This record gives sequence, structure tokens and C-alpha cells, in this order.
Amino acid sequence: MQEWQERRITHHDPHTVLPLLTSERIRRAAQLGNAIVSDLTTHEVTRETPGVDKLFDAVQRMHRLLNELLKEN
Repeated sequence: MQEWQERRITHHDPHTVLPLLTSERIRRAAQLGNAIVSDLTTHEVTRETPGVDKLFDAVQRMHRLLNELLKEN
């Protein structure tokens, strides 16, 4: 967000920061995903963990879309 604001203030195209934001979200999602894998391995996450069903749905959708994306190459 700081990059976005700085680019607007200096009259540079703020949309050029969008790939940077996307890369950062992907990096952070990978970190969180690995932390959740660790929690699953140590049984910190169970069927009763709030939101686990929504996480499962999101991961399934993400997996399908990433699979399609990576098959394009």
C-alpha cells in the first residue's frame, strides 16, 4: 500500500505496483499454507477447527486453477 500511495503522490502509474502486490500475496499465502501443513501434521487443526471447511473449499478451488495455469506451459 505504501508503494501504491508513493506512486500516486509522485504522479507515477500506481497500477505498476499490482504485480508486486500479487507476488507478495502469493509469497505470504505459501508461508501460511506451510504453517497450516505443520498444524495439520501436529493435529493442531481438526474437523472442529472453525473455518476448516471454508479453507478446504478455497484450497480445492486454488488447486484446480493453479493446476490449469501450470499445465499451460
